[in-house]
Amino acid sequence: MGNQGSTGITWILLLTILLLVSSSIIYGLASSGDEDDQDVEDLLESALKEIESYFVVKEGYAKMKDEYLMMVLLIKPVFSTPIPLSNLTLEVNDGKMLRLLNLSGVFDSRDVFNEDFWSDLNQSFAIVPVIDKDGSLREGFINGDLFYAAFKIPKDAERIEVSIISGYGSVSEVEITLPFSTSDVLKIY
Repeated sequence: MGNQGSTGITWILLLTILLLVSSSIIYGLASSGDEDDQDVEDLLESALKEIESYFVVKEGYAKMKDEYLMMVLLIKPVFSTPIPLSNLTLEVNDGKMLRLLNLSGVFDSRDVFNEDFWSDLNQSFAIVPVIDKDGSLREGFINGDLFYAAFKIPKDAERIEVSIISGYGSVSEVEITLPFSTSDVLKIY
């Protein structure tokens, strides 16, 4: 519980700093007289899109299967602004290789680790909706939805860094140290 509180405070501080920096840059450009109103409006819209497209990883689970470690991260956007799924990329660094994973598809599941879509996730990831009240994930948008991002990595990784990259330039990153476990499914974050 304490970890979630400190994570929330950290996110609020980071978003506040980003907002202050962005607004001061935009103010400086606007007051210089060099930019016309449309350019300032475009800069403001770009800064707002970047701020609104942050994601938070709530928790994560993993399961060993053959030569892979299947992983799911429970993700929620900080704001409910629609973000196109086509702009979403996962960057996975296991210390040996940096992988950029594109979306394979959106799959409904109640038993996430025992689904057929895992065989298709070699250089891609899948989205498994957890809460999608408006059906926006099926329509290609994240709209305040809670979902799992499912992907797999080689099982010999001990530590990975996962970055969630949206099309607006914002990057949410989580570092995961993989514990030794004899459980089938283990909590990793």
